[in-house]
Amino acid sequence: MSRLLGLFMVLGLAACGAETGTNDDACREADAVINQINDLAASDELTPEQKDLARQWEFRLAEAAVLATDHDLSVAIRTLADVAGNVAEDPASTPARQELDEAYENVARQCD
Repeated sequence: MSRLLGLFMVLGLAACGAETGTNDDACREADAVINQINDLAASDELTPEQKDLARQWEFRLAEAAVLATDHDLSVAIRTLADVAGNVAEDPASTPARQELDEAYENVARQCD
């Protein structure tokens, strides 16, 4: 519940700010987060620093969703943010990784 509240706070603050972006900015950030997730997935056990990075995935993607000017892309990135949060909680979860892959494929299709 606190994770969801934090996500809404980030989205609310980002929406109220003067920050504007483009779909390209949103796509680049989504790609960067996915690359980081894939890099850390190769680790057997996450270090404390890697765990800190994993906790940030959901929030970075929530910010990327705000940057997107296309509504469908924004929704897809928000979905990816939620799934990335699940992967951060349990990186070894195969179902969570499969959901992440599916959500990212949806984002990647819209970014092309």
